[in-house]
Amino acid sequence: AKQIIIQGLEGHVREAWHGPAARHANFVIQKCVQVLAPGQVSFVLREILDDDVKAVACNKYGCRIVQRLIEHFTPREEILPLVERLLENEAVLRQLMNDKFGNFVVQCVLEHSPAEQKARVASALLGLSDHELGERMRCISCSNVVQCAIKHCSEAREEVKKANTEGTPKPQARRQSVTAWHSQPPPVPSLALAPAAGAPVAIPALAPPQPAEAIAPPRVTATPAGALSAARATVPSTTATPSPSSVAPALTPGALPLGPPPGRWPLEMTGATWERQP
Repeated sequence: AKQIIIQGLEGHVREAWHGPAARHANFVIQKCVQVLAPGQVSFVLREILDDDVKAVACNKYGCRIVQRLIEHFTPREEILPLVERLLENEAVLRQLMNDKFGNFVVQCVLEHSPAEQKARVASALLGLSDHELGERMRCISCSNVVQCAIKHCSEAREEVKKANTEGTPKPQARRQSVTAWHSQPPPVPSLALAPAAGAPVAIPALAPPQPAEAIAPPRVTATPAGALSAARATVPSTTATPSPSSVAPALTPGALPLGPPPGRWPLEMTGATWERQP
């Protein structure tokens, strides 16, 4: 049955992408390329090469057939002439990048072709000026190609990255080394050697003794007659005589002192407070 299908399709590949039946016939060609042996579907590749490759790649149905050939056709050496026809002219390649169907073919080349052909696609992009590249990036088709090129044209960068990370320990090894370091006992400080005989020995100066805490004067809470003299008698002679303001009683609301506060000036009680006379 497969052989009958192959014989019926041979010589009619163009109709599968450019004709009234292309809407459905292209799926039959795609499935043949995917499941049949390369020798059985070599006529598909041959008829595509005999036709206008650019027109096939820019066609809604032809681009699908070209992508299946690039993805599944083996050996790879036999599919290289088709890819070369797509890449031989940078102007044609850039037109494919901007085409709404051709950009999928260029992305397929970036995904499945050798590094040399990937580099040629990247070179076509790098050959554009900043202004031209910016204008092309406004087109969603070309922007998709640029994203695909960034993803698949980095083998050299990945090799350099791999070489740089070969000497870096893995996270598990780093965790083990940190755990081993923390499990080690702390280092014991080495003792200083004794000085040689006759060598001068430096004696550290002793810190001066701390002065005794100052004796706080007693707080006088009431000032009856003779209380100031009693308070002064308890203060050592080395301590300065407190001023009258320091021993004045603190009046509490609703309470009157037992007597006038001490001082060397006449005071008179007016109301609930003591006031100084002029």
